[in-house]
Amino acid sequence: MIYTLEAKNQNIKVNKFLKISAFLFVSLFVLHSCEDPIDRIKNEKLVLRLEKKEIFINTSFDIGIGKLDEQFDSLYVNGSLWKEFTPSSKKIALSYSQVGTKSIRFKAFQKGKEKLGNVNLKILSNKKIKPLLYEVVKALPHDPKAYTQGLEIHNGFLYESLGQYRQSEIRKQEFPKKEILKSHPLASTIFAEGLTILRDTVYQLTWKARKGFQYDLDLFRIGEFSIPTVEGWGLANDGQNLILSDGSHIIYFLDSKMNIKRGQEIYNGRQPLGQVNELEFVNGKLYANIYTTDYIFVINPENGVAEAYLDLSALRKNLNNPEAEVLNGIAYIPETGNFLVTGKYWDKSFIIKLI
Repeated sequence: MIYTLEAKNQNIKVNKFLKISAFLFVSLFVLHSCEDPIDRIKNEKLVLRLEKKEIFINTSFDIGIGKLDEQFDSLYVNGSLWKEFTPSSKKIALSYSQVGTKSIRFKAFQKGKEKLGNVNLKILSNKKIKPLLYEVVKALPHDPKAYTQGLEIHNGFLYESLGQYRQSEIRKQEFPKKEILKSHPLASTIFAEGLTILRDTVYQLTWKARKGFQYDLDLFRIGEFSIPTVEGWGLANDGQNLILSDGSHIIYFLDSKMNIKRGQEIYNGRQPLGQVNELEFVNGKLYANIYTTDYIFVINPENGVAEAYLDLSALRKNLNNPEAEVLNGIAYIPETGNFLVTGKYWDKSFIIKLI
């Protein structure tokens, strides 16, 4: 057989590659075979026993640690040493002050060897939610072409964010006269959502564009920001943080640059409260429209518990626009302690008083 010099050199390179590969394979096999048994023990699972089927907020519950015949020198829970754990301990007591899904990581040491375990559970609310009563103080005209997404009263003026593609805008109006003083239309590709005013800056969300807009109090646009969630729905503030909903059962606390500081799940008893939409923060509580309904829920934002609800479906009998959709829009009136509420394509808005 005749080889060219080039082909011969190629064969030499291939043979060298195969020899090196074989050497590396054998070396790795030997190293793996000589693995320290302690390293393999690190992959052992720690047996954990959850003794309750349902776990409620602020209620102590026990988790059994290890098999009944096992004893451990120390225990770490979510990375922190559990100081009350003793070698003879077989369980620990935990409690949570916020509802929602929790993932608890355990690491137990036994003579320098470790076992790992994980427990996923849901903390539920055992608070019985109560209905709130109201009376209509006054009915006001509302633009029946306004697809209301956000509503807020600030320094005696009403700010409103309107949605829908090719119809989105933001308005500043006299209140309660409703005369439009300033409006700012958005691009046809933008679907506007909720708004709020923090430190004299107006923040307006968009639905799916992953961005929002900042205005001064006269609606001159002064900035743009990124929305940290996939969708933007409702927006409020507690005087320090922005509070955002994204249509799920989670609300997010953000700084003024829209960085997420924390998320909080919302529960109505044993069930997550989804479709959280337009928001208003009043006296430590969060008032939330639930999309596709005419309900407003009152939520404790610190622990995520829905404490009360307001059924405003009776307001619909006062509407004349056949295109009217669901309730959406809550604005607190600080001078009176009442609320202004309206809906998508409603031809009226209502000042209501809680009783």
